[in-house]
Amino acid sequence: MFEIMKKNIVITGRPGCGKSTLALKIKDLLEAHDYKVGGLITPEIKDGRRRKGFKIIDICKNKKGILARINQSDGPRVSKYKVNLEDLNNISTEAIRNAINECDLIIIDEIGKMELFSESFQDNVLHALNSKKIVLATMGGIKHQFVKKIKERKDIEIITLTRENRDQIFRELQSRILNHLKDRKNKN
Repeated sequence: MFEIMKKNIVITGRPGCGKSTLALKIKDLLEAHDYKVGGLITPEIKDGRRRKGFKIIDICKNKKGILARINQSDGPRVSKYKVNLEDLNNISTEAIRNAINECDLIIIDEIGKMELFSESFQDNVLHALNSKKIVLATMGGIKHQFVKKIKERKDIEIITLTRENRDQIFRELQSRILNHLKDRKNKN
C-alpha cells in the first residue's frame, strides 16, 4: 500500500476518524520497545460530555498548558474557542525542540487552525520536518498556506485515515516505523 518510507508522515482525515488515537497508539508501541517519543498532543478538555477546550501537552516532559478554551479572556478565535498563544508558543517550542534533540520519533498532534495562529509553532514544525528524526503529524482538512507548503514537500507522505482503514494503517505504520528505527540503530 505504501511506497518506500518517507521520514515525515502526515495523517489526515475527517474529525473523529482516529488521527490522534493512531498517533498515541504508535507512541505507546514505540515506548514499549524502548524508543523515546516526544512532541506534543492536544487532548480535549471536557466537562461531562461537553467540550470546554483543548490542552497542549509536551509528551516527553509532561508539561501541560491550555491551547484554547471557551472562557479564555483573549486570543484569536476559532469557533467558540479562544487560543492561548502564550501556552501554545511556549509548550510547542519546548516540546518540538526537545524531541528533535532527545527522541527517536516526533509526534505533532495536530497541525490545525488553532496551532497555525502561532508563527513559532509553524517554524518549529518546519524545523522538525527538516531534522533527521521521524515525524508523525496529524492534520485536519484545513486550507492554509502553511498546510499547502507542507503538502508540497517531497519528504512528506500523506495518509488519509478513515474509520474503515485505521486498523490496517496502524499495523502498517507500526511495522514500517519500527523497522526504520531498528535499521537506523543498526547503522550507528
